[in-house]
Amino acid sequence: MALQKLLYDVLGEHNIVKIIYDYYNYEFEGKLLYKIREEDYINCVASITVDLCVYATGNLLKILNLKTGAIISILIGHRNGITSLIVLPDLRIVSGAYDGELKIWNMYQNTPLIELTSRIPRAWYDAQPPIHHPSYIRSNGAITHLSYITPNRIVTGSSSGIMNIWDLNIKSCMILSGHSDSVTYLGIIAEKYIISCSDDYTVKIWKPDIEDCLITIKYDSIITAATILSENVFVIGDLNGSIRCYFLLIDNQEKSVKLTREIINTGKHVSCLTKISNEQIICGYTTDGVTKLQTINLLNGIIETEFIGHDGISPKFIALSSNGQIVLASRNNIIDIWNQNSGVCKHTIYNVDKHQIFVFKVLSGDYICCGCKDKCLKIWQ
Repeated sequence: MALQKLLYDVLGEHNIVKIIYDYYNYEFEGKLLYKIREEDYINCVASITVDLCVYATGNLLKILNLKTGAIISILIGHRNGITSLIVLPDLRIVSGAYDGELKIWNMYQNTPLIELTSRIPRAWYDAQPPIHHPSYIRSNGAITHLSYITPNRIVTGSSSGIMNIWDLNIKSCMILSGHSDSVTYLGIIAEKYIISCSDDYTVKIWKPDIEDCLITIKYDSIITAATILSENVFVIGDLNGSIRCYFLLIDNQEKSVKLTREIINTGKHVSCLTKISNEQIICGYTTDGVTKLQTINLLNGIIETEFIGHDGISPKFIALSSNGQIVLASRNNIIDIWNQNSGVCKHTIYNVDKHQIFVFKVLSGDYICCGCKDKCLKIWQ
C-alpha cells in the first residue's frame, strides 16, 4: 500500500493505470503489433526479407510489410487452397496447393511466372484411378511439403506419397514413388540427398538424379519430428518417444545409415525437434500429460538443459530467434520465450485470443507470426 501511494503521489492515477496495463500486456498478452483478419484460414507463412513476409490465405498469397502492417501485394492464380510455401534464395516465391499445382512467383507481379502440375506414374493411375474431380487427373494429390535442392530444382511431397523433383529451367519433373502415404517432412542434405518422412512409418533417402530410393528406414510408430544437423547427420523423433540420430554413409560400395545415438523415453510423445548446433537439438515432448522441453547433446546423449515452467499442453511448434532464444507454441495456444542457456522462461503470451494455432513461424527480424482458427494473422515482436 505504501508503494502504491508513493506511485500515485509521484505519477498520478492515469500513469499508474498505464504502467499496470503495459506490464500486463507485455507479460501476459504479448506485444501484439498487428492483427489481420482474413476471409479464409491462414495456411502457411514464410520470410522474404527482414521486413517482408508472405502468407497464404485460401487460394491467395499476400505480401506483408512487417514494419507497417500493410499488404503491399496480392498474388492471384491458384484455383484451390494453398498448402505449402517457401521463398528461394533469389526471393522468388514457390507455392503448392490442394490440387497439386505448383506456382513460382515474383513478389512484385500478381500473376505467376511459372505454373506446373504434379505428376504421378501411369502404374499409379491403373491401381488407383482418380474418381473425384477432373482437376485431379494429372495430380498426385495435395502438395504437403516443399523444399529446394538449388533455386531451380524444387522438390514436392504429396498426400498420396508421390514426390516430384522439378527443373524450373526446362519445366520437367522426375517422379519419386516409394511412399504409400502422405509425405510429412522433406529435407535436403548438402544439395546431394533428399530425406523424406511419411505417415507410412518410413524414412527414405533419395539422390536427386535417381528415381529409385537409396535407403529405407522402417519405424513401428508414426514419425512425428525430424531435423537435419549437418551434411551427413539427421535426427528423427516418433510417437513412441524415441529420438534417433543417424549418420549417412553413401559411397560406391555401400549405401546405408548408421544409428549413432538412440534416446528412448518410454511414454513420451516427441512433438517437435529443432537444431541448435551440429551436436545439439531441442526437443519438445509430452509424458503423463506433462509438457517438457529439453536440450540434448547427441554426442553423449546427455540432457543439458531442462526448461521449467511451461503451462502449455503438448508442444506444437518450436523455433529459435536470431539471438538464440527459444520460442515454443503449444496446443492450448500459449507461446513461451525461453533463455536457452538458463532454461528460464522470459516471457509468455497467453491464449492467443483463445483460438487454436494452425501456423507458427519466427520470421527474420524476430517477429513471431501466428495463423489461428479465427482466420486472423497475428504478429508479435
